[in-house]
Amino acid sequence: MRIKLFINRILPPPSICASSSTVASRGRDEKIDTLKFLLICTVILGHVIMALGGGRVEMATFNFIYSFHMPLFVFISGYFTRPGEISAKSFRSAFHFLSLFIIFDLLMWAVNSRDLGVRSAFTPQYAMWYLLSMFYWRLGAMFIRKEWLTVRNFIAVTLFSALIGFVPFIGEVFSFNRTFCFLCFFVAGMMCRDTDFFKRMERIPLWWLLLPSACIFIFMLWLYGGGLRYVYSFSYGGNPLRFLERAGQMGFAVVLGLCFIRVSRMKMPSIFARLGRKSLFFYLYHTFLIMALPYVVRSLGLPNNLVMSVIYTIIIVIILSFLSRIRFLNAFLDFNLFDGFASRLFQRCRRLGTFKE
Repeated sequence: MRIKLFINRILPPPSICASSSTVASRGRDEKIDTLKFLLICTVILGHVIMALGGGRVEMATFNFIYSFHMPLFVFISGYFTRPGEISAKSFRSAFHFLSLFIIFDLLMWAVNSRDLGVRSAFTPQYAMWYLLSMFYWRLGAMFIRKEWLTVRNFIAVTLFSALIGFVPFIGEVFSFNRTFCFLCFFVAGMMCRDTDFFKRMERIPLWWLLLPSACIFIFMLWLYGGGLRYVYSFSYGGNPLRFLERAGQMGFAVVLGLCFIRVSRMKMPSIFARLGRKSLFFYLYHTFLIMALPYVVRSLGLPNNLVMSVIYTIIIVIILSFLSRIRFLNAFLDFNLFDGFASRLFQRCRRLGTFKE
């Protein structure tokens, strides 16, 4: 079944459900930028908790955030990726993520690496795995035909993403584990690309999603409040319970992701959308501030609880908003080490008949 027909059965078309505040479909949907800003705030909050630790409430909050924030980010990345688009521009775009990964991963490795071995050199540092995975996903998306994006194939990809943890040699090296684990969310984004999915979400009553989301948090507080659960990154080690845990968390990701999308479609300050356009800047540079945060908190004797973690997150967001105005820092985001190489490789493959533009 085509995903567009499937969504039409669940949600009415945007001509019915789109509100007067929704940006015209031909323009930029600023509410998606708002969603990206809210998501990057959860990323920062999660990393603040991870850096400082905390009690049961903080651990449950981290596990709650971790269960959906990156799956939703990956979904958005897939939503803005056109399958089967083989062009010099898309080729360079894929290699741009590889360039960003090399630059920022080396910076992180030089500043914060605790292991100078070979394995550490080929394992993405901190949050840099996303850049390398984006390189794989964008490169692979060029060779995916649109007609392949069916519900049946999506179910197969989802099973593959859940079962990949059983493969013993698929780990954090070269970000293979997370690339395959989050693949289903990227594919889901590509499938929803031409459906006006985000605008259709405005039709769903908010309480339909808030109630199960609250139940999920209570569940996290009761079961997962004792420590951090990295369900999307560990290998199963042959343990079926870990498979069930990841499968369950993937289900949570759908419910919480839909809830987060629905909240973002509400009226929000316009500054959220402006900052959301800088989400990649925030994602890359917040890691350096997170590294310094524990030293600042300890040296100043500041308290550590969920309220303070939120305050620290707000301070980091404010600092990043000012840093994003510095041209020198933004230049790293625009620089592509492989721009010329990608263009030449594309032209050579084109001449050899590997693909046609």
